[in-house]
Amino acid sequence: MATYRIHVRSDEFQYENEVHATRVDKEDGWTVFWADKDVYMRIRDEHIVSLEHLV
Repeated sequence: MATYRIHVRSDEFQYENEVHATRVDKEDGWTVFWADKDVYMRIRDEHIVSLEHLV
């Protein structure tokens, strides 16, 4: 499983953390995080300030 550092911001919230995912896809304006065969997080690309693959 890979580790990513993500920073997300909108008018209502701000979120910064390291997340783990087996796969990350870009799809129709969304960034989709996978844990094996399950999607566990989808974030609108417009809210992602930065996404960095760490390991």
